[in-house]
Amino acid sequence: MSTALVTGAARGIGRATVEALAAAGWRVVAGVRDASGVEFSSDRIEVIELDVVDPESVRAGVARAEQIAGGALDAVVSNAGHAMMAPVEHLDLDVVREMFEVNTFGAIAVVQAALPAMRTAGRGHIIFVSTVGVHLYTPFLSAYRASKAALNAFADVLAVEVRDFGVRVARVEPGMVATDF
Repeated sequence: MSTALVTGAARGIGRATVEALAAAGWRVVAGVRDASGVEFSSDRIEVIELDVVDPESVRAGVARAEQIAGGALDAVVSNAGHAMMAPVEHLDLDVVREMFEVNTFGAIAVVQAALPAMRTAGRGHIIFVSTVGVHLYTPFLSAYRASKAALNAFADVLAVEVRDFGVRVARVEPGMVATDF
């Protein structure tokens, strides 16, 4: 049975991805910052705590997901995200840094943890959830869009780096979604 790890799986796109993968027959490891109160109805889904900005949590979470998979993961869906809305002149740079930690560096950390086993296995898929907003210039979302544009650049280069190892990289750029994000 194929196994996927989905980060940011407690709600929104992450939760919908977990449910869709499970319905399609996948075993899914739902990575969430805080597992208390997070439940799914399928026995194909296992919830684990995985905070993408905590290096030990990333290592432990990916190791647990690989244990559940019995080896390399078949897919990693990097979905964890954070946003703020503000005009550029009022951006709180500490919050911007935090957003880059989640949206960009957290995604990189999860890939760094999962990629060695995928490379050794000669297979795997890495999917980054970005935003169509990287192609739009609307006020008040500059920092969020910048963090996702950086993620896109990372994904594009990673795709070239790992293609000879049988690992495929894709990015999804959804538009606005009704969620509490």
